[in-house]
Amino acid sequence: MNKIKTSKPLILNGAIGTELIRKGVDLPLPLWSAEANLTHPDIVMNIQRDYVAAGADILTTNTFRTTSYTYRKAGYSKEKAKESGKMIKLSMQRIAYAAKNDQDAKEKNLLAYEYYKRFDNMFTGPGKVDRGLVEPLPRKQTLEELTENLLICTPNQMVDKLEMYEEAGVDEIIISAGFGQSQEDMIDSMHRISEKVIPYFKSDQTKVA
Repeated sequence: MNKIKTSKPLILNGAIGTELIRKGVDLPLPLWSAEANLTHPDIVMNIQRDYVAAGADILTTNTFRTTSYTYRKAGYSKEKAKESGKMIKLSMQRIAYAAKNDQDAKEKNLLAYEYYKRFDNMFTGPGKVDRGLVEPLPRKQTLEELTENLLICTPNQMVDKLEMYEEAGVDEIIISAGFGQSQEDMIDSMHRISEKVIPYFKSDQTKVA
């Protein structure tokens, strides 16, 4: 959190699955790279160490497929799948921004909507680029629907939304902080989240990261 509060840009680690394949580790579906945490933990650890040595400030883990359902799909018995997943927590990732006020939230939701027009183009669309810039594509999802799904709102509204996720059984909320806003706005938002949102959940099991 101290690093987040500085003006220095933070560097996220890169892909884990890609590096595992490059090192010759077989990644069969449906468990994909999650299986390597059990079969090749040393290689996984060395990949993370390499990212740290390269300057990464934040490390993500290759655990998105570690669910009891996926283990059962991979052929594990119900008991074995439950045992394999007993330490697993339910995590959810959302773009989040703690707005200064309602007007700031409105402006940032519109910015996120434009961001996703380009995101869709690159990750699910044709990948159109004009003079080096990713072109925005029309979206089926409305701005109102996106606003409802994202956590771009005032701190009090964010607490209310997170409470609904907590009641639904979510253990951890992973925040994606960038959607085209300025670095100053991003840092100010992280301050507000750390000061006005996270303390609300400190006594609960739900974590906001």
